[in-house]
This record gives sequence, structure tokens and C-alpha cells, in this order.
Amino acid sequence: MWTAQSWPLLNFEPVKTEVSETDWIQCRVAERKKGLLPHSSPNYRRFEGFGGALNLPDIFKIFRTWAETKR
Repeated sequence: MWTAQSWPLLNFEPVKTEVSETDWIQCRVAERKKGLLPHSSPNYRRFEGFGGALNLPDIFKIFRTWAETKR
């Protein structure tokens, strides 16, 4: 079982854990910088989480900790 406190979230390190074919998690934070064009999208940081069907609560815990920490 994963705990949300296991990862440093200010400088989010990607999480990749595979226990079995159905018990796995991959989480990362994607960053995008504003492009050079005048109408390009603004900067953003986006959490991305993937995992086995029963790992959704663990992914939510990681996301919530990241979201609360980045304020």
C-alpha cells in the first residue's frame, strides 16, 4: 500500500510502482511553459495518474497531497 507522504511533492518525482499486473501505479506532473507565440497557452502544471483498477484511491491520495502542498 502506498502512502501520500512517501513522495516529495514540491519537486514531484514521478512514481512508478508495479506489484503485479493488476496492482500498479504511475504518477507524474507535466509542466508546460508558455510558448513564443502571442496566443499560446499559459504555463501550467498538470498531475497525471494511472494505475490498476483497485489503485484509484491510492492515486487520489497522491494527487490530493500534491494539490494541497503546491499552494
